[in-house]
Amino acid sequence: MRNTIAILLLALAVPTLVNAGDEKILPVESFDGAGPKLGTDWQTYIDENNLGTKVNPFAVVKDGSPKGSKGHGHFSGHMGKSKDPWPWAVLDLPFGDDAKDLTAYTHLRFWAKGDGKKYRVRLGREVVKYYCDYEYTFVAPKEWTRVAAPLSEFTQPKWGKQVPRGYKDVTKLGFLALAPGDDEDFELRFTDVEFVVLAAKKGK
Repeated sequence: MRNTIAILLLALAVPTLVNAGDEKILPVESFDGAGPKLGTDWQTYIDENNLGTKVNPFAVVKDGSPKGSKGHGHFSGHMGKSKDPWPWAVLDLPFGDDAKDLTAYTHLRFWAKGDGKKYRVRLGREVVKYYCDYEYTFVAPKEWTRVAAPLSEFTQPKWGKQVPRGYKDVTKLGFLALAPGDDEDFELRFTDVEFVVLAAKKGK
């Protein structure tokens, strides 16, 4: 009986790996009211360089989500003037005290909608210092679009120390606006964030 209870508690504590057809999925956030499946809570940060950067409180919105979704996150604000020491705004989801081993996954996938501008999604690692995190640039279209970001295509900014790519010690997931931005508004909506293993195509 004790073993059964222990197994049930472990199952509740560990994010579920979902089999969906020929894919394996590790859910991160779907904004269904239950909170993130990985991590703690979403946190916003901006530069303090007096360049005009502002960020609105991060909001969870129910209406206007893609078909089948219960809600989405809304990250918006204003990017300051693009000059030294440079503006930035970020929305991060820390994974808590224990880093996650995500080496089994091939893509980070999510639905996105926005202002048609470029954004970056980033993955932080314990071994990477001074925020030189692995990043992937994508466009937030005017209509809901599913983005599949290959983990093999995430790269570090050239201004920082380069570390061999690997995902054994991932500490956070975040969205950065804009890529780049210069004294302009930004708006990104997203949902159904997940790490996924895409099955190899037949014949390969």
